[in-house]
Amino acid sequence: MFDTLALRCSIPAISKTHLDTIAWGRTGTNINHNNIADHTSTFKTLRRKNNSSGIPYILYSLSDKDASTAFIKVEVSIPKFLYNNNVDELKDADIDLFCKKLRRYVAKHLNLPIKSIPPIQTWTVLKLHACKNFDVGEHVQEYLQHYSNLSRSKYKRQSYYKKGSNAVETVVWSAKTRKEKIYDKYSEVKQRSRDMHQLNTLKKAVGILRYEVELSAKELYRQSNGKRLVRDLLNPQVAHHILNKGLLDLQRQHVILASDSKKIHQKIRAAGLPKRQESSLIAFAYELEEYGEAETRMNEPKSSFKRKNALLKKILKQSKNDDKPLPHLTLEHDSIFDFDEQEILWED
Repeated sequence: MFDTLALRCSIPAISKTHLDTIAWGRTGTNINHNNIADHTSTFKTLRRKNNSSGIPYILYSLSDKDASTAFIKVEVSIPKFLYNNNVDELKDADIDLFCKKLRRYVAKHLNLPIKSIPPIQTWTVLKLHACKNFDVGEHVQEYLQHYSNLSRSKYKRQSYYKKGSNAVETVVWSAKTRKEKIYDKYSEVKQRSRDMHQLNTLKKAVGILRYEVELSAKELYRQSNGKRLVRDLLNPQVAHHILNKGLLDLQRQHVILASDSKKIHQKIRAAGLPKRQESSLIAFAYELEEYGEAETRMNEPKSSFKRKNALLKKILKQSKNDDKPLPHLTLEHDSIFDFDEQEILWED
């Protein structure tokens, strides 16, 4: 449902004597520029022990414009914080637990009473990743090979490969303020695993394809009536809407074949077509794979597209080792999004 979350709140400034009792990892000064006047802010951080841990990153900052008010920023992987791994998906029933646990964690590490920290539900969201796992078994690479060739309007595509191999590990589509990616969860966990206790997590990740969306600032505002509060955004309905919209956009491209382009070309050549027709159909199949059905339709006369598409489907269907279309990635009715239309009881 959700993974990475960055959020911020304001509190009365902590005294210097109290700040000195905290084991800060790093301190520094930032110069903030605007059209009126520059101002500086000092910051102190409590850093993660390592990148693969679920330990939240905490930043405390104080601006010289208002020395009475301080800001706390926290960045955390919600599943890692709750479950010690981010292969398991956040359950909507655990959202309230997460908020309570994070509030206690921040208070404890800043040596403050819990009442000094505002309820997490009232904090402002700065960054949010929505995600969904798909157990596709042995077809992980086939999906990734397909998506590595899928171009999308207004997005820049970047594929990442396993070292020394043509195996795709991650495909990222980046727009100006938004990012989507789909990746082999097993490969990601394996790269980050550094000790034996991660073996159980590795087993969970086998065959898992993860789709993930980093919401843009515009989406954060739109999905929360302009407020960007945790209580509005950390909601199963928001995750479902964002993920479903992205997955439907991917579906509109074309059928995902459980085969690479070389095998398709081989099947066309084995069909015994006249040389000119064979070359034309291979070019058509390549265009479908590279640009998708919608763009191919635009580049082909209607009758030509219909004729070539029907012939291609007939050849693939008649092949002895016929490759069945892999199912599209969709949000089915499952426990992750099985929630009642009722108000969540937030912590006061």
